[in-house]
Amino acid sequence: YKLLHTLQGHTGWVMNMISFQDGDNVRLASCSGDTTIRIWDPSDDYKLLYTLKGHTYWVRNIISFQVDDNVQLASCSRDRTIRILDPSDDYK
Repeated sequence: YKLLHTLQGHTGWVMNMISFQDGDNVRLASCSGDTTIRIWDPSDDYKLLYTLKGHTYWVRNIISFQVDDNVQLASCSRDRTIRILDPSDDYK
């Protein structure tokens, strides 16, 4: 296999990474021991789109799931919380 890209930005261990559909676009989401979730755009040279904050301890995992016609993300953290995120609203 040939290395195509190295995504950098997290300051802690990367715990997990997923791909998900955001409208017509495929995105990557990574979560880390630095308490953040980062959203990347593989169609634009893997540009970092968002750095999501809110957890106060390691973010251990992230998943995507469908609610009606919308994709949402759920992250779980060692801070004992699960956060539900909505990409259609720029994660607000």
